[in-house]
Amino acid sequence: LPERFPGFPNRKRVNSVPRAEVSAASEKSNRVLRGIAERTGATLIDPLNSFCDQSSCGTVDADGNPRYRDAGHIRASYVRDHATFLDETGTR
Repeated sequence: LPERFPGFPNRKRVNSVPRAEVSAASEKSNRVLRGIAERTGATLIDPLNSFCDQSSCGTVDADGNPRYRDAGHIRASYVRDHATFLDETGTR
């Protein structure tokens, strides 16, 4: 993109990020959600096990397509094809 859009920042492509960083970035909101789930009996869904391995979280799929729409939102097409944990939760 930088070559097509002169004002666009020239950023290095990142294919994965450390899982520890992803966990740390979402810890505050996850703590709040855990509290709500405990009080209401809701099932808390943690997608990290579906989208990450033990050490990293990929940002692109096996074909090189982006998993994320932006810094915090997974693309609908990726969720539809890979978030099978939602299927299991919906049948409980």
